[in-house]
Amino acid sequence: MSIKNCIDTSDGITQKIISQYKGDVINQFYKIFGSLNIIGNPMGLLRNISTGFQDLTTKPAKGFVQGPAEFGKGIVQGTGSLVAHSVGGAFNSLSKITGTVSTGLANLAFDDEFEEHRQKEKMKKPKNIIQGL
Repeated sequence: MSIKNCIDTSDGITQKIISQYKGDVINQFYKIFGSLNIIGNPMGLLRNISTGFQDLTTKPAKGFVQGPAEFGKGIVQGTGSLVAHSVGGAFNSLSKITGTVSTGLANLAFDDEFEEHRQKEKMKKPKNIIQGL
């Protein structure tokens, strides 16, 4: 942290420091709130989508420098990345929301046997897409 124009009264410097820390706390609150799984981790979703858009612009630009065929490949790769990151991010957010709801409802059952069985099932890896869904 740096303070500009620090020639001030002690009250003025104190106010500037307090203002800086308030801004930092609010910024961190938004980061924490935006990463909550109960609301689907919207920061993660935005990060995925922004990565897709970044690939959509940078991959064709890199290909353009190399030649027309590489430009076309860059467009295809960039578009594919945008679609993959957007769809993947959306499904990841949806998964986090449903997982949180599922855990909450399972805890409301107050059934230790069910909870133990549920934890064992969560540890199993799906063998195909249908089991994964």
